[in-house]
Amino acid sequence: MSYAGADGETSAIFRRDLDPLMLGTTAATFVAPGSVTNGEFGLFRWDIPPNTGGAAAHFHRGFSESFYVVSGTVTLYNGDAWNPLPEGGFCYVPRGGLPQRRRRSRRHAYPLRARDRTGALL
Repeated sequence: MSYAGADGETSAIFRRDLDPLMLGTTAATFVAPGSVTNGEFGLFRWDIPPNTGGAAAHFHRGFSESFYVVSGTVTLYNGDAWNPLPEGGFCYVPRGGLPQRRRRSRRHAYPLRARDRTGALL
């Protein structure tokens, strides 16, 4: 949806000092959940310790996901093979894709994960 106003508006939302949600040894920070973005998208930061797994292979019917690795390397499964995604790497998983991740490194990894508007966590 496009912005219909004639002029811009003062409407930016700033969030700082966000507390992560601990999921075992992995920390998930809800940087921009749907409640902040009016349901347009969700953005999440993951702090993944070395040598850890992730969610089992699964798929989403209602939304796509994107992964951008801020630092470290995350290995993602696409339903056929494991693919290392290093710092600066990007992966798009459309609806129905099989995202799965794991860490097989001695360094922490910090990927960002985004969901499209229909999958933004509210």
